[in-house]
Amino acid sequence: IISYPLVLLLLVPAVAAFAWFARRGDRYLARLPGDWERLVVPSLRAIVGREATQGAAPQLLAFLVLWAVLVMAIARPVWKLEEAANFSNIAGRVIAMDLGGDADIYSQRLAAAALIDSAPDVPTALVVGGGDAFNVVPLTTDRDFIDRYLNVITPDVMPVEGQAIPVTVAHSEAILTRAGVVVGQVILLVGGEPPTLGNEYLPRWARVVVTEPETRGEWGSYANYLGARLVSYDDLTPVVGDLERQIERARHRGDRAAVHDLTPYLLALAALLWLTLFRRRRTT
Repeated sequence: IISYPLVLLLLVPAVAAFAWFARRGDRYLARLPGDWERLVVPSLRAIVGREATQGAAPQLLAFLVLWAVLVMAIARPVWKLEEAANFSNIAGRVIAMDLGGDADIYSQRLAAAALIDSAPDVPTALVVGGGDAFNVVPLTTDRDFIDRYLNVITPDVMPVEGQAIPVTVAHSEAILTRAGVVVGQVILLVGGEPPTLGNEYLPRWARVVVTEPETRGEWGSYANYLGARLVSYDDLTPVVGDLERQIERARHRGDRAAVHDLTPYLLALAALLWLTLFRRRRTT
């Protein structure tokens, strides 16, 4: 596999030079250099020219080979060793429903269902948060299992009252960390008035805050505090796109890990060719 195929266009000069050398090389090598052309009689010029330029033909061919090897090294050929892993299977997503605020539970359920439908092959966990955070569904791709619990979640099920969004986010990120996923996303479904800001909370995984369209402006500062993207319930497309791009980047990194770069070997070959030419010229 050639990583940069357009670089191979640099081989065109080498091919053209080889074609010219094959057709007119003998005539060129038979010429005498400098003023020797006038000193040698015409009948002996060809013989003396070949003797004077003996060894030039192999050197020119070696230079063309060296050029071709260097161009191939720049093009970065790789040897595919194995199929890359399917990174969508080791991605994870946690949908955290904040039940301590004034969010509309039906909007939260619809958003959660839409997000699950957008990437059904990505394992998804459900978390509810209030004064504390609790697991509802572990990471799974079983849609029926998720729906069984999603449809019965209400603020009344929370054993601890209050609103502790940082705790909910930390709890959700811990699920992804323990799962050892490569790509992770925490989606926080909120509503109503945002709580007061606390200490800076650096993200471990990609974060998204989803709220009602009419309160999106009020949640801007809080989303920045969490280091999260802010979207509304009526437009979840950015959330889906972010996850797809993360998975694609992870898959691309996996593709690079599944190949063996041949560039170092070509550079070593080019170095040997150069040393051979240099030594031959000194000997000559």
